[in-house]
Amino acid sequence: MWDSVYINANQIEAESGRAVLVKMPASSPYPGYVFWHPAKLCRQSGGMLELSFSETFAFRIFKKGNGKWNAFETIAEKGLSAEEIKDAFSATSRIGSQIDDSYLKVEKPQAISPSGEADPCLLKDSQGR
Repeated sequence: MWDSVYINANQIEAESGRAVLVKMPASSPYPGYVFWHPAKLCRQSGGMLELSFSETFAFRIFKKGNGKWNAFETIAEKGLSAEEIKDAFSATSRIGSQIDDSYLKVEKPQAISPSGEADPCLLKDSQGR
């Protein structure tokens, strides 16, 4: 069975052709951690991004160093299950599921019936104006 979580666009740290680097929420037990998620399983939904995954999906979250010398080194790494990811993103997922109904609904415009006459203010007069 497939599950999904909603994230804000500002939680995307980087994008490549095949995956997106997602930041964990600051309110979760894993602030500062990031993980890669396949781009094919990400879609725009309302004003948020929806990340889809199966219940057997395993996430590998990691944390990079903050200093000048260890900025590109992985200083911590953990494995999370799909259920733990849903719990970590529970606040943004609750908001994302409510947003779907609040956005602009586009309606098809009514067809104009051709009557053969145009509005006189739109026609050129004899002087070409």
